[in-house]
Amino acid sequence: MNIRLRRHGPVLGILLAASLGLSVAAGVLVYARTSITLLRYRHGDLVDLENTLRSDVEKLELKAAALASPVHLEKKARDLGLHYPKTGQIIHLDDVAAGPPQ
Repeated sequence: MNIRLRRHGPVLGILLAASLGLSVAAGVLVYARTSITLLRYRHGDLVDLENTLRSDVEKLELKAAALASPVHLEKKARDLGLHYPKTGQIIHLDDVAAGPPQ
């Protein structure tokens, strides 16, 4: 074996191990930073989606309130041929519980 290699062998081994360790550490750092950046983009996309969905929910709540309004329901009932009951067509539950009229 070469004398220089025998003399510098441990130093070269340490340098090789250190450079390999630094390369692995740098790779892990690049991977971590890339993952963080991708997660930030994904978070931004999810925030945008949440805002869009909240807006859609607000629009649907307004539409539901408009459809449930008495004016709208009365118009829909008239369109279906329904009308207000005439006198004598209304039965009160208190009267039913008391029995038939005598």
